[in-house]
Amino acid sequence: MFRFAARVVKCLTLTTAVFICPAISAQEYPAKPVTLVVPFAPGSLSDVTARLYAQELSNKLGQPFIVHNRPGVAGIRHVKTSAPDGLTLLWHSSAATSTQAILSDPGFDIRKDFIAVTTTLEAPLAVFAAKNNGFTTIKDVIEYAKKNPGKLNFGSAGVGTVTHLNMELVMERAGIKMVHVAYKGGSPAATALMAGEIDLLIYDPAFRTTLNDKAQLLAILSAQRWPAYADVPTIEEGGGPKVDAAVWNGIFAPAGTPDAVISKLNEAIKEAAHAPAVINYMKLNGYIPSWRTREQFDNEVKAEVAHWQELVRRAHVPIR
Repeated sequence: MFRFAARVVKCLTLTTAVFICPAISAQEYPAKPVTLVVPFAPGSLSDVTARLYAQELSNKLGQPFIVHNRPGVAGIRHVKTSAPDGLTLLWHSSAATSTQAILSDPGFDIRKDFIAVTTTLEAPLAVFAAKNNGFTTIKDVIEYAKKNPGKLNFGSAGVGTVTHLNMELVMERAGIKMVHVAYKGGSPAATALMAGEIDLLIYDPAFRTTLNDKAQLLAILSAQRWPAYADVPTIEEGGGPKVDAAVWNGIFAPAGTPDAVISKLNEAIKEAAHAPAVINYMKLNGYIPSWRTREQFDNEVKAEVAHWQELVRRAHVPIR
């Protein structure tokens, strides 16, 4: 996922002497409270899980980790321009890579302006169909869409969101065309699905607990069955194309943050992922605790941005 840039150490140079600022050591970090900037609203998945990990990191590293909600790209830019000392971090999601692909000038490059520290969780996505159209499998949808191109529509949480781009991917691989209806968030799209205003929606599979027979969970967008939804077929098992679309949350630091700080954070998050409170929350909500080395995460972010950029180009998704 992102590219690490070496830390630039600012020096004060006088005519007779050069003073070099000391590097931050792993032993010293963190000497002050740490702010986790979440570019989403309170109550979102990213917000809730950031607060869960923040408590564990506070316990392990001896300083408060404080969650600060700063929705939108403003929050990302704030972290980008913060001091590279590990005291201001970005807690982001898969939206980091899709945003990079859909905005012509986001004001940041997630691959260059940040260091990918590690992932923290993975969560599944699923395809839902409105109950009034009678679809019970992905195969039903594909067969109908091939016979009636452009007649079905699908909702999303907005242009360029993972709910939008993953459905574009499904359509491309299945060889079908549907009409996109963008909403301002996942909740309005889910409400529209239950009201029968849209035909299909990619959303959190936990949504099925509130359906009240108004929508049908068709398949999980995963290469294998998801542990928390073992009774639900993968999209491929249901007669559709192979699509693996698990979303993630992860932590990023401003480019230039010292290696020692990144390594200490990475190890602390690895330990936090095994904490009983984290494991219990993940199990209860159908998520999986996740951890990557910084190199693995960096590579995944880069690959994901390239993947979405290519899909946006092929599917003619409008760049904003």
